[in-house]
Amino acid sequence: MHAQEYIDLVKSTLDALDPKSLDQLVDAFHTTYSKGGNIYTMGNGGSGASASHAAGDFLKGASYGLDKRFKMICLNDNLPSMMAIANDIGWESIFIEPLKNFLQPQDLVIGISGSG
Repeated sequence: MHAQEYIDLVKSTLDALDPKSLDQLVDAFHTTYSKGGNIYTMGNGGSGASASHAAGDFLKGASYGLDKRFKMICLNDNLPSMMAIANDIGWESIFIEPLKNFLQPQDLVIGISGSG
């Protein structure tokens, strides 16, 4: 891919974004942050890597210099727990079971899927 093709792809991707949906996401983050809630991310495959990276960005980048920091946890970063749950209960429960232990009303859960 040449530079102009990449630029065109980025532009078309940005044009396809729904600003209202982005505003809703920002509002959800702000509400959760204001209430002291945790933000849980999760994803499968490459989306799992994106979920993990997002948590890292918020723990370091978005929280840097703040007295009150973001509390973001990626559910697929605990591989031993995921494997135990998958083995003993089933793959469909790898994200639900940890949330049963920790989820509170002020928390936010974000599932990331790059392919639907």
